[in-house]
Amino acid sequence: MREKISFFFQKLKLTIFPDVSRNVKDEIIRDNVYRLKKISAAVTAVEIVILTLFCVHYYFAVLHYWRSVISALTCILVSVYITVHMTRISRNEISLNKHLLRENVIIILYYGILVFWGMAASLRHYVSGEQMLTFFIVEIVFTCFVTMPPLMSIALILSAHGIFFIALELEDGAARISFLNYLALALLLCAGMITRYHIEVRQIRQCIEVENLNKKLEILSMTDALTGIGNRMALRTVFQNYVGGQVAVMMADVDYFKRYNDEAGHEAGDQVLMCVASLLTRYFPRNCCFRYGGDEFLVLMKTDQSEEFQHRIDSWQDAVSAASVPGISVPIRCSAGFVGERVESEEELRRLVHKADRELYLVKETHHKSVRGRR
Repeated sequence: MREKISFFFQKLKLTIFPDVSRNVKDEIIRDNVYRLKKISAAVTAVEIVILTLFCVHYYFAVLHYWRSVISALTCILVSVYITVHMTRISRNEISLNKHLLRENVIIILYYGILVFWGMAASLRHYVSGEQMLTFFIVEIVFTCFVTMPPLMSIALILSAHGIFFIALELEDGAARISFLNYLALALLLCAGMITRYHIEVRQIRQCIEVENLNKKLEILSMTDALTGIGNRMALRTVFQNYVGGQVAVMMADVDYFKRYNDEAGHEAGDQVLMCVASLLTRYFPRNCCFRYGGDEFLVLMKTDQSEEFQHRIDSWQDAVSAASVPGISVPIRCSAGFVGERVESEEELRRLVHKADRELYLVKETHHKSVRGRR
């Protein structure tokens, strides 16, 4: 029995005080901003229509109902401000992210203003013997469309209902309402807002998880599984980054690579490729290195220092020659061809890659462990 009671209170604690990360809370506020923009616009439109119909119907007695007119105008003005503000802030993602706390306070203030406006309108209707729907409509609208943390939801709803009930008590002892039904409605609204909060938290967590998985898949799809550097797909996505500047391109491959596979096995050949790629990222930025295919590697760099680029190539080739790979008894050697030109379009960059490939071909025609380039 104790375990059941302990389990119940633990669940109750997690329901009212859920463990929610900062990014999920921020996403809830962003969603509230986008929703409140639409809600406030809808409230403005509805109140304008109601006020227009009211003025038409009571054309000769509008001044007699001046309190109702002022009440409607107040709601319209506040809602117009919220609509304009939320529209402006939602169009600027950077500004919204910087002022999430402020926007959350504005949402709570808007709720408070509408609640007290609803109380005033409903109290007037109650005194006149009419249905007091306005206050409850405000509460239901916010319950359906605005997401708030459970403890805040309970505090706002119960305090609003408590204040309104005190006002009714002061008026006539709340003689025309059922306290139990009134309390039940308040508790149902609390339950609704808590349930909505937990559902939205779960949905946002799922979306974040899917986004993270998609990012991982995107990275995997653009990463060579063996060497860990970019593949041909990654190369295509970065072409635009090199347009409009001086670019140096190196195309390289492993000399006599087939021999390593034939004599030492494919596992040894894989070790050679991994070693070559690892050393390549030591002398060139990793995001500039790509496995072009098979034993071919490509490097793209925005630089106008051809001598410095060639020095990097020489240093890399020396490091490869000095490297030791298990199962390989002879030095590993790489040939490389490079070119450097100003690139103004992706098509020009493709032609530059082909030029580097031809330079590599000319190198391999002459001798291995060499580099050839045109500046």
